[in-house]
Amino acid sequence: EDIKGCWITWNQQAHTVVGVMLALLLVFRTNLAYDRYYDGKGATGKIYSSIRNFNVAVTSFMRTPKPDEEGFSVETDAAIKQALSRDRLRLLRLSNLLYAFIRQALREHRHGYSDTGPVTDGELLRRDRCGKPAVPFLLANDSELEYFSCIDFSNRPIVVFSQMQAITDHNRRMGHI
Repeated sequence: EDIKGCWITWNQQAHTVVGVMLALLLVFRTNLAYDRYYDGKGATGKIYSSIRNFNVAVTSFMRTPKPDEEGFSVETDAAIKQALSRDRLRLLRLSNLLYAFIRQALREHRHGYSDTGPVTDGELLRRDRCGKPAVPFLLANDSELEYFSCIDFSNRPIVVFSQMQAITDHNRRMGHI
């Protein structure tokens, strides 16, 4: 039998219309994803900036009483300075830990490493390779590691913030802020 043509016809105009529609859909979706990415990046930047401003305020306003103020004592001045220095360092470490836990909570464990696959919660605490600040370097000791491993990842920023608030309130009550 002699085949002279195909029984299916392709309309060139239909291909053009479908191609234009797909191009517009692709551009719209890309633009939407781009906007969502930059909205998230802007919100994360505001969180980072707020934490940095908190650090500046706390380290600037935590001070020992002056000689003419109530609560000043030459004997306790060195001990107060040492305690304030310890509290400042602890607040700075906790603020970095707060940002690291916020970063992990925002990602909602939807990330993994290409060589190991999905990441468990314990691995995020013990070896957080993709984040800065990295959680393992910010945890003070093994007891703090165990403490945070018992807390759900979405509640860790709240716990760290409450610890920061307790330190700040203590110093406010003592008259150091």
